[in-house]
Amino acid sequence: MEQYRTIKAHFDNDDWYFKTTDDLRYDFIDGKTGPYEFLLGALSGCFFSTVEDFIPEGVNYECADVVVKGKKRSEIPSTLAETIIEIEAKGVSDKKAFEEAVTKATECCSIFQTIKCVSAMSVEIRYRD
Repeated sequence: MEQYRTIKAHFDNDDWYFKTTDDLRYDFIDGKTGPYEFLLGALSGCFFSTVEDFIPEGVNYECADVVVKGKKRSEIPSTLAETIIEIEAKGVSDKKAFEEAVTKATECCSIFQTIKCVSAMSVEIRYRD
């Protein structure tokens, strides 16, 4: 049975941060790194990890850069209205298979599916060779 994923957060006049069960600390930096940066970062990691799950054996790529953009609603609750994932991949040996893996990730990535409940989602792929 899957165990809970757990973080412990601390907030006072000087520090806002959370720690993982491995005691890794992640700071909220006022005006620079807040909850939405962590959410979009989590989406990038979960999404690309899911892409990896669907890339067929023998299909290779040199690297991939992922940019995630989120636009919040102005009304309350100010959830994400639009979320864009931009993937720039270099040295992809089979672009069709890579694109199919990305499509499957949109269907199976848990954080993508969670955010999709409140936000319009899009994914763009560019190749750099």
